[in-house]
Amino acid sequence: MSQTLAPTLGEATIQELREAVRGAVFAPGDEGYEDASRVWNGEHDDRSPAIVVQCTGAADVIAAVGFARSNDLSIAVRGGGHSIAGFSSVDDGIVIDLGRMNAVRVDPAARRATVGGGAVWGDVDHETQAYGLATTGGLVSSTGVAGFTLGGGIGWTMRKFGLACDNLVAADVVTADGRLVHTSETENPDLLWALRGGGGNFGIVTQFEFTLHPLPSPVYAGLIFYPAETAPELLRAFRDWSETAPDEITGLVNLTTAPPVPFLPKSVHGKPIVVVAAVHVGPMDAAEKAVAPLRSLAIPILDHLGPVPYVAMQQALDPLWEAGAHNYFTSAMLSSSPTRRSTR
Repeated sequence: MSQTLAPTLGEATIQELREAVRGAVFAPGDEGYEDASRVWNGEHDDRSPAIVVQCTGAADVIAAVGFARSNDLSIAVRGGGHSIAGFSSVDDGIVIDLGRMNAVRVDPAARRATVGGGAVWGDVDHETQAYGLATTGGLVSSTGVAGFTLGGGIGWTMRKFGLACDNLVAADVVTADGRLVHTSETENPDLLWALRGGGGNFGIVTQFEFTLHPLPSPVYAGLIFYPAETAPELLRAFRDWSETAPDEITGLVNLTTAPPVPFLPKSVHGKPIVVVAAVHVGPMDAAEKAVAPLRSLAIPILDHLGPVPYVAMQQALDPLWEAGAHNYFTSAMLSSSPTRRSTR
């Protein structure tokens, strides 16, 4: 049985890369290598890349891609770095880390945001909300813009503003042959079509351009906590409510374990619980009417719905998703039954 050996990189070869980029280059044994190779998802934090390049711009990305091609190295691209699937690192290959490329520039007149490939949604929200604008971002503020957008992007404003990929109008991309190309609806439009939810492997996006939407703060949003035994009733009622809910409101139901937070009674800490979450992006009086059915689903343990800053809602789940946790997700699509039983 044949075995593929990892390429051996000499110090002179690595030095060529160090001289070709402005960012930092780390190899095994270098001070800082362990930190540079660490990833957010503990499930995949056992990878040992041959090289980590912390790029500062598109020129560094081009140089890193060229180095990988010349030395027959597998490439992993790290944007924000969450990557539940483990794509942010690789054994014996090169990690092209875009984390330093996190600048966000807002054009409030055009309602556009230009976002670096290494930015996270907290970076975007901070800049866009200064102008009362927003675009659909992650439910956790440390989520990377790149992977989130390229995979579709489900967020709190999606029913009104669309998915993150729906709001992508242009991008700069380094292709596999090391070229930097711009894509929009008028320039390389097929590439833009592929980037809008098509996932990876079309190139390394060094810069995104998003459509922004008016979203003054505060918004009407928050969480309602219900006892676990109400789950069947809640799920049926939420399903029926969602069919007629206005586009301005996005909601979800989470069957989870109550966290040890001070605003929940200690008697439920660590026990199964049902959480209903919602965000309304319209006027406050319309929001009260839209969330009223959610409040009547059952007797809650705690009702935490009300006016809150949009960035606060974007960060509300952050404490539950700290770096180092072992994360694994899966999903399924459920079709509705024509003979389903209604709770109404």
